[in-house]
Amino acid sequence: MEALLTLAIPEENRDIYRERYKVNSKLLEQNSELEESIIEGLAKGKIDMNKIGRKVFLGEDGITGEEYRNGVRIIEEALKEETLDNRQK
Repeated sequence: MEALLTLAIPEENRDIYRERYKVNSKLLEQNSELEESIIEGLAKGKIDMNKIGRKVFLGEDGITGEEYRNGVRIIEEALKEETLDNRQK
C-alpha cells in the first residue's frame, strides 16, 4: 500500500487513504459476504501484462495502441504542414 501511495498520491493526501484502508479493512472483517464478493471479482490467475493497453478504443471499430500511435503521428504531421502552408500565404 505504501509503495502505491508513494507513486500515485501526493504526500499531503496519503493519510486520508491510510485511514480509509483501516476503516475498510475493519468493515470487511465484519462482513464476510462482502469480502467474498470482492474476492470473486479479483483475477483468478496470472495477468498477461503484454495484453494490457493493446486496445485503446473498444467496440465494433476498436483500434490497437499501435494504430492509435500511428494515427496521432499522421495528424501531427498534417497539422505541421498546415501551419507551414498558412505561414507561407
